[in-house]
Amino acid sequence: MAINKLYLQNIEKIKQTFRKNKALSSIQLHDFFIPECYEQIKRDVKKLKFKKSYLATSHSYQESNFNVVPTEVIDFLSKITGKKVKKLNLKALVFSWKDYIIINDKLKEKPGIDVIFDLTEDWNENSGGSIVYVNGSGEYFRIPPKGNSLLIVERKKGTQKFVQYMNHYSKNKKRYLVIASI
Repeated sequence: MAINKLYLQNIEKIKQTFRKNKALSSIQLHDFFIPECYEQIKRDVKKLKFKKSYLATSHSYQESNFNVVPTEVIDFLSKITGKKVKKLNLKALVFSWKDYIIINDKLKEKPGIDVIFDLTEDWNENSGGSIVYVNGSGEYFRIPPKGNSLLIVERKKGTQKFVQYMNHYSKNKKRYLVIASI
């Protein structure tokens, strides 16, 4: 078993909570993986060979493909989202000082569901790096870094996300995310 059994026992409540907010269907689950599985995923991600991805008008980070996800997680996501998830095309991202993702009118995301595994421990929120969703009408949803958490967000038309600029307070720390879209 990879997922915290409390989440497996409460799938219907989680599904209801996910759909509760009409403006932005979302849920963040803390302590999502059992500790042994979480530590293994962190080790696997940190061993990846990352490549710098930079476009001044949209983003700066390091990225790598990551395709290790237990089938239990795919089944869980299918039940929560109501979509048949067969496979997740995951991308591991690393953010460090001066990295970011900004909203760019030329690179709008299509509606869909974001699945984000946060592998960032002991993060100082003054460092930046929060994930923020905006819907174009002034409403926003800010998700601060939290290790061993799963974030599921349904992006409706006009909803975009960005990652706050990693400022000088981040020093030598890195922010690790594993992201997929359904």
